[in-house]
Parts: sequence; structure tokens; C-alpha cells
Amino acid sequence: MMVKKHRVFISGTGTDVGKTYITKNIIKLFKNNKLNIAPYKPIETGCKNVNSRLIPSDAQLFYKLTDGEIDLNNINPYRFKNPISPNRAIKLSKRKIYIKDFVKKSSFFDENLANGQDYDLWLKMSSFMKLHIIEEYLGNYIEEKNSITLRPYYKRFFNEIIIAIRHRKKVSILIFIKKIFKILITRQWIN
Repeated sequence: MMVKKHRVFISGTGTDVGKTYITKNIIKLFKNNKLNIAPYKPIETGCKNVNSRLIPSDAQLFYKLTDGEIDLNNINPYRFKNPISPNRAIKLSKRKIYIKDFVKKSSFFDENLANGQDYDLWLKMSSFMKLHIIEEYLGNYIEEKNSITLRPYYKRFFNEIIIAIRHRKKVSILIFIKKIFKILITRQWIN
């Protein structure tokens, strides 16, 4: 009998928006229902250096939740010490990293964007992956002083416009105009 496999891709539009929280609960749900699960966090930044080894906190949590059934190096093959965006960490390390076909297919992250790379990637992937939106709050957003999200809005503004224009054909003209207005007229200018 052929076992049907499903893949779930968890993405969020910033740091500390609940990606790990959602993944942790999906792992628990699968384990409680005696279903197989193989979490994969290909790149983790902000890893702690313990005995000359980089220890990824999220991937280590996933490892523990799967009762160590999957090697930590298979859950998280690429680790970086600095708590910066994955694409910046890769660029600074001068390593070439290719994560599965869907990331290659979507042209990976746009390194020219100072913020919003994950949101842009998510929109690119939407053209060849079935996405499901969860319409309820599953966690709280915590802003930290070093968060990209807390940069002054004028530093993020142009990237927001670039992403909206890049993906304008995926929505109606009315939704596109509404998005542009939301970018232009936002309380984030005040912060």
C-alpha cells in the first residue's frame, strides 16, 4: 500500500510572528495521533555556540518533540551564530546553500530587499503551492529592539512598494490599489 505524504510549509511575514509556535503544535498534534512527521528548518540563525558547535534553539525543540527520531542535522543542516536574516547570514558566510526545489524555483530570497524577504518568497511560492490561511490568532507578536520590523518605516517603505508591484498580477486591480493605500497610509509612519 502506498502511503500518501503531505507537506506543510509554515511561513510568516517577520520575526517572532508564531512560525515556531505553529510548527511545535503541529508536531504535537501528529505525535499525539501517532502520525509520522519530519520537521525541517533548513536554516537557523541566532544559534548558541556550545563547545564549538552551533546549537539551533527552534530545531532542537523540534528534535525533542520528535523524541530524537530524526537527527538534528537532518532537521537543521545550516546554522549561523548571528541573529540576522537567513539570506544575510548566508551572504556574509560566503556559502552557497540550496534548499529544495521550491526555493530554487522561486528564486530564493531577493537579497536587494532590506526587509520583507520572507513575505516576498511566500508570495512567489503561492503560484505553485496550495496555501491555507489560518483566520484566527495563534500567538502574540512580540517586538524586540533589534527586530527588522522595528526599523523606521521609511526604511521599509520602498521594499513594501516593490513587493506589491512585483505581485500585482496575482490579485484584482481593486485589491492592488487597496494594498498600495495601506502601504502609503499607515500608522507605522508615526513610530
